Amino acid sequence: MKRLLLPLLLLLTTVALPLAAQTATTLSGTVRDAGGRALPGVNVFLKTTFDGASTDSLGRFRFSTRQTGTLPLVVTTLGYMPQEQPVTLTGPAQKLAFVLKEVRNQLGDVVITSGTFEASDTRRNTVFTARDVVTTAGASADVAGAFNTMPGTTRNGEEGKLFVRGGAAGETKQYLDGMLLQSPYNASLSGVPARGRFSPMLFKGMAFSTGGYSAEYGQALSAVVALNTEDLAPETQTGISVLSLGGLSLSHQQRAERSSVAVTGDYLNMRPYFGLVPQQMLTAFESGGGSVALRRQTGDLGMLKVYGQFTRQTLGVRLPDAEWTDGRPARLASTNSYVNTTFRGPLSRGWSVQTGLAATRDQQA
Repeated sequence: MKRLLLPLLLLLTTVALPLAAQTATTLSGTVRDAGGRALPGVNVFLKTTFDGASTDSLGRFRFSTRQTGTLPLVVTTLGYMPQEQPVTLTGPAQKLAFVLKEVRNQLGDVVITSGTFEASDTRRNTVFTARDVVTTAGASADVAGAFNTMPGTTRNGEEGKLFVRGGAAGETKQYLDGMLLQSPYNASLSGVPARGRFSPMLFKGMAFSTGGYSAEYGQALSAVVALNTEDLAPETQTGISVLSLGGLSLSHQQRAERSSVAVTGDYLNMRPYFGLVPQQMLTAFESGGGSVALRRQTGDLGMLKVYGQFTRQTLGVRLPDAEWTDGRPARLASTNSYVNTTFRGPLSRGWSVQTGLAATRDQQA
């Protein structure tokens, strides 16, 4: 019997030692700011563990842990610099006090003002660069397609034009170097989205505004798109682009000391693509055209710009019609010519002049 009791006593002693070693340690204390005010809702916890608590309305905290050894105690809250203090968890209760310092780079007060706005064009504009347009998903490198991703616009897949706040496409006015564009979109038939007439690479900035226009944009009802062309070409270069859809583009720009000239030619025929992917269209889309941009610097700050563009397009589709078995055939041939000339320059006593002339000839048959 004695031989049986001795191993049993040894086993109970072995089990009791770990239980004694796992005695809980109670951590308590207060958290205040530099002015001595209590900070409620501060997170106080042992790093790498789930043991911790939040301070009450008087800045007090209290929690227990069965962890042993030395661990960092973290004190953190929004708007104050976090603190870490190593604590040795030996079993007895420990009382601590923390003083947190405010973070100086936090966001200040947010003031909401209703019913007023600053009468400035730059304060309300969303400005796109050429890179922004060509990298916007779903825009297909089209200026109107890129702006159709902005808040306040209504995407219309059948027309592809800018519809802002429920208004018609004609209520959004587009200006090229301050001159009103009478025909900013290519001609198109019903159900076929129209694209913008100008390449985004022509512009150094494209500004989109949806309200509060100045007198310069008084004809706009829904929105304004201000297209600002590049000044002098940065360097002399030649470019050749081949499109997988059946297109070719050639360009050359020549830079002189105080002037530059850029010439482009484009041709697109989607007939090879339609041969691979059959479409319900009578005639594949075909377009060709070119442009010339002349820039001349006058004086130190003056700039004379002359831009001309010519485009011809043909397209044929079948429109839904109950009287036609395969749809009513419709064809369109359009020719567009556009010339824009602007001049800006300083005068004496802080005065400056900015003037221009633009003409459009659009034929559709």
